[in-house]
Amino acid sequence: MSTSAPTTPSASDRTVEAAVASASEMAIGSTKMTTVGERRVVVIRTASGFHALDNACPHQGYGLATGSLDGELLTCQWHNWKFRASDGTCVIGDENVASHQVRVDGDAVIVSVTEPTTEEKLTALWPSLQRGIERDYRGQIARDTARLLDAGASPEDILTVGLRHGLPRSEWGMGHDMAVATDLLHLADRFDDIEKTLPLTHALSGFSESNRDRVPHHVPARVDAPVDQAAFIDVIEAEDVDGAVNTIRALLASDDLGVVLATARSWFIDAVSRHHYNYGHGAIYTQKAFTLIERVPQVAELVLTELAMTLVYGTREDTLPYMRKANRAIDGVDLYVLAAAPGPATTGWNDADNSLVDLLLDADHAPIDELVNAALNGAGVLGLINTVSLAAAHRLLRFDLTIERDRHEEFGWLDITHVMTYANAARWAWTYAPGPRAARLVLLTAFLAFDSGRGERRIRRHDTVVPAPVAGDIVAAVIESRPEDAVAAALAGPAAAVADQLELASLEDTAGSFIMMAHLVKTAVAARDESEATGSLLPLAAAARFLAAPRIERFVTGAAHEAIDFVRTGQPPTR
Repeated sequence: MSTSAPTTPSASDRTVEAAVASASEMAIGSTKMTTVGERRVVVIRTASGFHALDNACPHQGYGLATGSLDGELLTCQWHNWKFRASDGTCVIGDENVASHQVRVDGDAVIVSVTEPTTEEKLTALWPSLQRGIERDYRGQIARDTARLLDAGASPEDILTVGLRHGLPRSEWGMGHDMAVATDLLHLADRFDDIEKTLPLTHALSGFSESNRDRVPHHVPARVDAPVDQAAFIDVIEAEDVDGAVNTIRALLASDDLGVVLATARSWFIDAVSRHHYNYGHGAIYTQKAFTLIERVPQVAELVLTELAMTLVYGTREDTLPYMRKANRAIDGVDLYVLAAAPGPATTGWNDADNSLVDLLLDADHAPIDELVNAALNGAGVLGLINTVSLAAAHRLLRFDLTIERDRHEEFGWLDITHVMTYANAARWAWTYAPGPRAARLVLLTAFLAFDSGRGERRIRRHDTVVPAPVAGDIVAAVIESRPEDAVAAALAGPAAAVADQLELASLEDTAGSFIMMAHLVKTAVAARDESEATGSLLPLAAAARFLAAPRIERFVTGAAHEAIDFVRTGQPPTR
């Protein structure tokens, strides 16, 4: 048996040559489609000589031989892409077309086609994908992703191109593009081979759309910083960007990456538990960042420094008037005692009659004290997480759909979906770093579960939708906007099959904007986790309703009316 390394076939082994035309029979300005080996090519004669290009336009594969030739420029008539006949350079459109060597021997026009090696394909495709992302050319992004996968590139390396483009251009730290990219990389595992193009194109398009025409932001200069958790918390609290970035850099340089990441995770969980950041996004982005780094460790410094910047710049909602009462209650809790309280696995506690969920849904104030008492009396922190998760499901199931279409109402779907993803982030934090800081984060999620009912309390209406379980196609129900059918199918189970359908449905381009697509994907992924953790189909049914129901997609009308009201009155919008 040979033990020698495989060798790359020589160029001559990869070259096919054929006489394809008579020079005397091809007038200047003419084209001819022919085949060389297995490759279809178009032979072109211009004033400068004979040339040969792939016949398939790289846009959608239409034949260039049926196009028009004007001087040295060949046009694909289908979408007006134009190529230089001499070398295939695209002068209008997204991508170049492959060109091939041509020689004339006597009267014979001979074309040589040399198939590129895998390495040569990859070398050409990586910069092409980068250009597609920079210009927000989604077709090019999709085609290059498919070609890269076909050439053996890994999903992680493909996603890294988007991360390295997008994160340095996110103006105030990371955004939904990073968070949903984590979930989309996870969803790519559910597809085979080149089919992974679908979730990966969604991810790369998110980076592209969110950061088009933005230049990379300022990166703090490298300076020495202490490897110290207290110092990290101090610079975050002081909104010191340079200090936050350099403390993380110092930590990452201090030891083996695997060891360091466990430490960094506890630092960030501590940091995000101190404030209700950006409607829960501080915790959600922390969860997604560390989950992403597990798969793509080469971007650890980029991701974690951007995450630190996100926390520095993030709105600390607990300082705002509407949260002060709840925050005082949270500050009065002995978090060490709360974190040590035994949970359902030990006590057997369960909220069989939904009394704790109902309290969180229908209370007139955030019931922090009542929830803490329940935790100390058998629910534990995990019981509280389950309560928040199920309350989020009920909120989504009873959200009155007419509210979403009321152009004078600021409250909408996205105000509720964050409760489920926030609870899922808190569950992640408690799993990896159980203790007083993660326990505080759980109490913040309870506040959000309460606060997400403000639309119901203000408008005094809700529309509970819990139909009888009926087996059905959830993907079709989502595409056709049939929310009751989607819920009924989700309640019919089984949970794993429903979760699979929801994740597929979230990729079906039913959203009109990137931010909405991101929430569809993130909610579907979180619903799988929360259904498994709670043993309930309700999180899946809730996600199904969100995916299938009518939604405000672009927010332009709402922004315009808000601007008109503000300019006229000087008053902020109603929460």
